Amino acid sequence: MTAQLVPAQGEQKYHDIKFFLVAIAFISAFNYYLTYSNIRFNWFLVLTYSIDTVQGWVAWWAVRSIIIYLDKRMPYSDKPVRRILLQLLFTSIAGLLIIIVLTELVSLIVRGRFVPASFYLFDIFIILIWFFVINGIYIGMHYYAEWKKSEMERQEEKKLRAGGFSVRHGNQNLLVPFADILGFYTGDGNTLLLTWQHK
Repeated sequence: MTAQLVPAQGEQKYHDIKFFLVAIAFISAFNYYLTYSNIRFNWFLVLTYSIDTVQGWVAWWAVRSIIIYLDKRMPYSDKPVRRILLQLLFTSIAGLLIIIVLTELVSLIVRGRFVPASFYLFDIFIILIWFFVINGIYIGMHYYAEWKKSEMERQEEKKLRAGGFSVRHGNQNLLVPFADILGFYTGDGNTLLLTWQHK
């Protein structure tokens, strides 16, 4: 859904699980539409759609795990282009490998033979595009979290600059804006604040 603004140490910055569980179900449906020309609503459709969706979830979990690992080992801030390229490479290889192995395994169990060549000529490229989309979402979530964090820091700095320094003047506490402060000096055990108006 959205990335957490400021993750605590050891806590994940992605709040993405519910989003991707639903998104991958939709991706499976869309892939089903692109892949099969003669779609009929029957038990075969439900079975193949369910298998494709579960395979998608397994591959996505591997992709997510790689991204979280890279977040710890190779932050975007060090070398962002290198990080993004390696992330795309590692997640695409892992995701495709999982999809290929699971698809071949299911085909051998159900049909007793390997998947047709069309899977490698057409379907794999569609799946690869989806891995790029998933990576784009995670990269966007990361930079959105960075932007929100910097905005929060900017607002805090703005509040601090708009504030001032609290001082005791007689029986009252006054807030002297930072812009009005000329300096401080210490004498006779007291620290005094001097404003531009020499007060």
